[in-house]
Amino acid sequence: FRSGMDAIEAHMNEFIGVYVDDDYAFVSKEYVTEQYSLKRAVKVKTVHASKSSGVSSSQASIVEYAKQFLGNPYVWGGESLTNGCDCSGFTMLVYARYGITLPHFAQSQAMYGELVEEEDLEPGDLVFFQNGTGYIHHVAIYIGNHTIVHAANSVSGICFSNIHYSSDRLICRRLLT
Repeated sequence: FRSGMDAIEAHMNEFIGVYVDDDYAFVSKEYVTEQYSLKRAVKVKTVHASKSSGVSSSQASIVEYAKQFLGNPYVWGGESLTNGCDCSGFTMLVYARYGITLPHFAQSQAMYGELVEEEDLEPGDLVFFQNGTGYIHHVAIYIGNHTIVHAANSVSGICFSNIHYSSDRLICRRLLT
């Protein structure tokens, strides 16, 4: 059995996986042209720390660090900022760089830090998305101006979104003070 798997793996570089209708299909590379393009350009200001802005150097640093991974892939269960991660893996890895340990599960991450209201959000705060049954299924990092950075899905990867891109209830938590 293993020798059959070796033969399949040896020829996988001749095919490309295509995501269709919530499943993957494999097509010979001779019939496919690979390309990547962004759906739209988004201008985002650099977050600066200052007393007048109310943003600490830690908050600004987290936001700028997270932004450098824009365009990288979403991989469910992934734990690599460059090769792929999911939403909670993204926040876990970004915050780990600053000595904050978070579990790799959005529902569990929502138990950390101080609860804040949406109107009190600051750059670097975590934003959680809760469906109608109360299940927290997604987490993102607030970067200011009603914008989040997150590992969105397998199509968008790590990207910017408006904080209200989903109609789900928001839960906001501050880990840094």
